Amino acid sequence: MQALEEAVVNALYHRDYMTREPVEIAIEPHCIRIVNYGGPDRSIRMDDLNRGLAHSRRYRNRKLGDFLKELDLTEGKATGIPTIIKEMKQNGSPMAEFDCDDARTYFLVNFPVHPAFVGEPLLENEAQNEAQNEAQNSGLSERQLAIIAAIKADDTITRTKLMKLFNVSKSTIERDLRVMKNLGILYYEGVSKSGKWVLSQ
Repeated sequence: MQALEEAVVNALYHRDYMTREPVEIAIEPHCIRIVNYGGPDRSIRMDDLNRGLAHSRRYRNRKLGDFLKELDLTEGKATGIPTIIKEMKQNGSPMAEFDCDDARTYFLVNFPVHPAFVGEPLLENEAQNEAQNEAQNSGLSERQLAIIAAIKADDTITRTKLMKLFNVSKSTIERDLRVMKNLGILYYEGVSKSGKWVLSQ
């Protein structure tokens, strides 16, 4: 609940009120997504943000921020993202995913459903550590390793199916695939609708 509260408050605090699009909160069987329009400042690197290390050099809506501080809904010290990461970890939930487009027109926080709510067994700490170690040793994220597993199971799987499978945006899947292509782990053979993925490992 604390993680969700932080995400909603951040969305209202940091949205661009010059745009007409409202904050969107979508509750779906496999995730909760919160989107605000007006993405993070370009001084913030997405890699840093996903590690909870981002500190903005510019702030939107300072007066709204002061009001939220008075309500004890925010500290105004760039603690929102680290709090989300910490709370999800303490709850045994999958990591929240943060995403935006290259133009920084939106910011999305995706909360995957806790495995207990979809009937999936929780991984024991040892298994979690093993998965994390495998990701670190390979230089890939856990999601990227899962994408490789999905491609091994179906080498014709489309980007759209991968988006739905992992409940992430097109830009996130494209970024993951680009990382693996640059590392020489996979490439696409053939034309888009009748080709297939080829893994080099």
